[in-house]
Amino acid sequence: MKNKSTATKFLEYIERNPKLRYKQMQQFFWRNKYPNKPLADMSRGYYCTNIQALIYKGHIAKDQNKLYSLTKSGKQYKKTPYAETKEAKIANEAIEDYKRRVQNFHNWHLERADARGYIETIGELKALLNEFENHHKVEVAIDPEINAVGPIATQVCEDKDGFRRLITLFPTHTRPV
Repeated sequence: MKNKSTATKFLEYIERNPKLRYKQMQQFFWRNKYPNKPLADMSRGYYCTNIQALIYKGHIAKDQNKLYSLTKSGKQYKKTPYAETKEAKIANEAIEDYKRRVQNFHNWHLERADARGYIETIGELKALLNEFENHHKVEVAIDPEINAVGPIATQVCEDKDGFRRLITLFPTHTRPV
């Protein structure tokens, strides 16, 4: 027969002994690993990361009296406590779908700008800037030959152009290149 994991043993233990304090959960893991060592040798944060992982996954929960018990999810995943839960899988798929849709939207903006030959909207500018890492520096040139560049001012010029707003970026100062 295959050996049970420590987390599986713990979930079985908390099912038999509900309403445990956090310290009692730590003591279970300590006694499981070091049956002959005294509890006084146990550090205050012993096994906290793994206990928090079980809490985060929803396998154990704290009540209003700060006592922990096994949840429905804990019973369901007792044999594989660190496996990805259905809820987590759905959430991860939603996040990946969102990232894919945002990237498709940025690609659509970039294709429009490429076809036109220049950036016209804030959406296209954002899509272009998202192609670079956040720590990269940016400057603005005063002409296409990049004879002079400078940092972009934090203020912008706003003009109404019909029903559209026109926003103009400009350098705070320029220096020859």
